[in-house]
Amino acid sequence: MTVAATRSALADLAEAVVRIDYTTLPADVRAEARRRVYDSLGSLRAGQATEDTAAIRRLNARLGASPSIEDRLRLAVCATRMTECDDINVIGNVTAGSVVVPVAAVLADAWRDRVDDGAFLAAVVAGYEVMVRLAIATDGAHELYKGLWPTVSTGTVASAAITAKLLGLDAERTINALSIALLRETRPGGMSKRGVTPRWLLLGQAVADGYVCAQAAAAGFGGDLGTFAEYAKNLGVPFDESAITGDLGTGWRTLDMDTKPFVAGKQGLAALDAFMKTPSRGPPEEIETIEIWIAEQLRSWVEGRTPPGAPPAGVRAQLAIAKCRPERLYDVRRPGPLTEAEVALARKVAPLMSDPELTAAFPAHWCARVRTTWKGGASEIVEIRDAVGSSYRRFDWPELRAKQGRIFAESGIVHGAALADRLRDACATLGEATEARVAAGFLGMTTSA
Repeated sequence: MTVAATRSALADLAEAVVRIDYTTLPADVRAEARRRVYDSLGSLRAGQATEDTAAIRRLNARLGASPSIEDRLRLAVCATRMTECDDINVIGNVTAGSVVVPVAAVLADAWRDRVDDGAFLAAVVAGYEVMVRLAIATDGAHELYKGLWPTVSTGTVASAAITAKLLGLDAERTINALSIALLRETRPGGMSKRGVTPRWLLLGQAVADGYVCAQAAAAGFGGDLGTFAEYAKNLGVPFDESAITGDLGTGWRTLDMDTKPFVAGKQGLAALDAFMKTPSRGPPEEIETIEIWIAEQLRSWVEGRTPPGAPPAGVRAQLAIAKCRPERLYDVRRPGPLTEAEVALARKVAPLMSDPELTAAFPAHWCARVRTTWKGGASEIVEIRDAVGSSYRRFDWPELRAKQGRIFAESGIVHGAALADRLRDACATLGEATEARVAAGFLGMTTSA
């Protein structure tokens, strides 16, 4: 990769961001952008019910009596991402909607005099383009398991791109905004066993910094056209320039997002889907063993490590919950310990195994095969190539509404059904009315009282 080529890639990306216009977007991109907004706003509202979001509120209160835009960005991104019911691009292993939609919603609320619904949706599409392309360019599908967190390592740049777009920056200043943000990107994991995890705070802060990077470019700060090389060096990752420039302006990454049907890590979702589709519906105590095969790249992540004597966790716990109390899959608060019956069932899950065919399909397809053996010897095998909600099995409005309604109900959100309907109705026609500013009200609709 030559320096000249890298410089061109950054300029091409910035110019593509500037050119995106709602009126010229393909109809399928506009339609899917509306669905992405609806799905992510549901996560934003549900996440308001959690202790993680309460901790961000306490932090914001300590920082000042009147929340700044940066404060609002930290809160909105934290609330959306921590739910684990946000969307994901599997090739980049990046949960783009948890950044893109909250950032656009916060800025539309703050700048309602300048941001109409068409501009809002154009900024959302631009955010997906930047975030997903950058995650794929840095091989997020594999680098996650080496310590990179693609959502953090791309979130600052996506936030800068959305801010630049809504500020109306020209190509030169958009290049500067992206360049400054690229130099800010890091690779923290943010896991902690003590107190509230700082994981979501680190993401929220990275996104807030992206907003500042774009404002810096608007104020006259400059950037370096060769920043992609420096960015990859700082992260210690490979960089595939073709993921930035390939089909730019024609292949829309908004169309490449998977929807999570409930609260679950994507890595184990195909196994959950397969188990839940097992034809027999016998009671859990009649199950002898559960065997799971997945891609080798995912196996150690999904397998996890449970301390001796501790109750099962991860996909084992979720399989048990899916069988015994499936409604709990929709509660973003993740309340209470497993029941005795759930612990007993979870311990029937054998050590996870990899499979050459499933491994070869990764990362385009995150597959799983599950064999359930019943007492008496009968067994059933279900294989899922693409879990429900994937970009190959896309959710439309009825499925999205059903998901959002169940999550609101199980997460204790008062009048959740009415809110799910209001959000759906607002998003379904977003951008169709000239100069309307429906999006300016999204932050208020998704903020708990």
